[in-house]
Amino acid sequence: MSLELLDISVADGTERLLTSQVVIEALGEMTDQHREIIKLRYYLECSVAQVSAHLGIPPGTVKSRSYYALRPLRNVLEDRGVTG
Repeated sequence: MSLELLDISVADGTERLLTSQVVIEALGEMTDQHREIIKLRYYLECSVAQVSAHLGIPPGTVKSRSYYALRPLRNVLEDRGVTG
């Protein structure tokens, strides 16, 4: 078998590390409110009700902030080639 035909890939975590760095930078460009919503909803996996109770805001506001936080995050990540 020819060595050119072998697909040898090593999962060293580099891509994940670079993606994480881009996400951290993108989060740094967001407002505090949007960053907090992203952290609670997607990193800590809190429900809308939990975030609502934690922040003392209505569930509809949590949903709205989530929507408006994800849009610019997605745009920044697309601009940097992370998603597409």
